[in-house]
Amino acid sequence: MSQTSQIILSLLVLIGFYYLAKKIYDWRIKRALFMVIEDLRQKGAFDPNSAVDLPYAKTSIAKTILQFKMRDFRPKAIEQLIIQHIVGMTEIGRYYLKKEKTMGKSPVDKVGDIL
Repeated sequence: MSQTSQIILSLLVLIGFYYLAKKIYDWRIKRALFMVIEDLRQKGAFDPNSAVDLPYAKTSIAKTILQFKMRDFRPKAIEQLIIQHIVGMTEIGRYYLKKEKTMGKSPVDKVGDIL
């Protein structure tokens, strides 16, 4: 095998690993989105009056550095849900599901639009 073909093959393998890592990351974020929405539904948080605390929404840097476990994607999922106006946050830091009146989509239907 010539040196040029080895370089090309190595680049293709590198691109393949990057693509695979990106797909796994997207899959884990999407799974976390559904987990957060389901958690809010089970707790009955559908408006600011019934908003609930989500313990995994707030993570401190010291806590995440000292933990040796799988990465928790739920805080990132909550950020994305707030940006997309699927989840609302009260002034005191509680979370609730927003009802979309204008688009006619449920929060779960809109999750597919995020990724």
